Amino acid sequence: MMKDWKSTICFVWIALFALIWGWEAHAQVDASEERSTSFRAVQGAVREDIPGGPLLIAAYGLVLTLLVAYAIHLGRLSGGALRQIERLEKALKRSDQPPEHRSE
Repeated sequence: MMKDWKSTICFVWIALFALIWGWEAHAQVDASEERSTSFRAVQGAVREDIPGGPLLIAAYGLVLTLLVAYAIHLGRLSGGALRQIERLEKALKRSDQPPEHRSE
């Protein structure tokens, strides 16, 4: 019973996928045919909707901000590692001392 249910669901998904894929392929052919037959001449220069200068500055600013944040993060990690190394060196020095000279 369960196997029949799973195979039915699988069949429905495959049929739905094939139907959607065929529909999109048909729509793409129609769109390309429409574009090729309908040409409209444009007068004047083409101008940008979004100016590129501010976008370029924003992109460089974002990259610079991310690099500075990453450098700060690495600095904090290395500082924590140095503190841990110092703590471990002190613990090793304490363990190397004879028992009567330990200061606990």
